[in-house]
Amino acid sequence: MNAFSKLWRGLLSFSTSALLAAAFLGGGFLIFFLAGSLARGPGPADETDETGPLVEAVIPEAIGDRFTIVEEGFLRPIQTVGIVPEVSGKIVAVDARLAVGGAFKEGDVLFEIDPVIFDAE
Repeated sequence: MNAFSKLWRGLLSFSTSALLAAAFLGGGFLIFFLAGSLARGPGPADETDETGPLVEAVIPEAIGDRFTIVEEGFLRPIQTVGIVPEVSGKIVAVDARLAVGGAFKEGDVLFEIDPVIFDAE
């Protein structure tokens, strides 16, 4: 075998390997893109399912200076205040505004203590 035939066989072997590698890579890319296009399903033009909106937004209307919104969720107060008495005794009266949504000013009387027990101390 002469040098030319050895060179020719080497080149032929290399080109065959390169051609097979390119064919495998091309086939892999083709399968990848075909599988991706099949997995997406029909496009928006083919879609026949008509569903309503998932979220409905409304603007609440105020009646007077307050309005009510009925929804589920969690509320966190802006500020919480602990009520701690300066003296002990039996509570005989509670301000009617001490309810959900009640508002107070500094110095308002929230509770009244039985004066008989307070005077005894």
